[in-house]
Amino acid sequence: MKFFKSYTPFQKVFFVFFMIASIITFFVPAFISGGKLSDVLTIGGIVGLVATLSGVVTSVYQVRGNLIVYFWWIINTVAMLAISIMGCLYGQAVKTIILTLPLQIIGLVSWKRSLEKTKGDVVQVKRFKKGQWPKIILALIVCWFLYMLFIKYLPYGVHYVFGVAIKKDPSLIMDSISGIITTFAFYLTSKRYVEQWIFWIFSNIGFVLFVKTLIMAPHFSIVYLSGSVMWAQYLVSSFYGYYNWKKLEREQNNN
Repeated sequence: MKFFKSYTPFQKVFFVFFMIASIITFFVPAFISGGKLSDVLTIGGIVGLVATLSGVVTSVYQVRGNLIVYFWWIINTVAMLAISIMGCLYGQAVKTIILTLPLQIIGLVSWKRSLEKTKGDVVQVKRFKKGQWPKIILALIVCWFLYMLFIKYLPYGVHYVFGVAIKKDPSLIMDSISGIITTFAFYLTSKRYVEQWIFWIFSNIGFVLFVKTLIMAPHFSIVYLSGSVMWAQYLVSSFYGYYNWKKLEREQNNN
């Protein structure tokens, strides 16, 4: 529990609350409507639990600016990759393989070098320079358009090359926007920018959609409840991360 003692009071509450909430929502289906423990202890269910719990730990260490975040982040990403493949979410799986995992490796190297220079345990953070926002926004728009085209025509390409039929993305625009914003967030995280958190906040707006679906659904759905808990965790950590990294940047510049 030595690692837990180093957490701030907010980080301790965040860690305990979302760990317990994630475990409870995982086991709830086994105890309602005649469910069985075997209903949740499936390969997909266990992989999902690993993804959720590693996501909580990742959030804490990302907010703290600790290098160990990438160990948990890669575990989380591999678990999410497995879920994407099992759920036939091929666009998400391809993005994870060709973009997310490479960016995490780049981030691991970048953070490690930063810590070697400072000989500390918290990464050196930085802010955008004047005029950097317009360039980022333009790049975001261009990349979003190209990625949207990629997802749109992916089923045709897979069918042409491999002779395999895969479903079209039912939420092409939203999924492509979310995917690109998340990719930019990963990139800015690897570069240690405070502004990464603005992109994480926007990428985690999925929380609102999950809650809306949960409220409007005619029947209780543990899938939506579990999704809401996960997205709530990411959204809270995004706002807290923005606050904490601005604080770190001020403290590091004053030293």
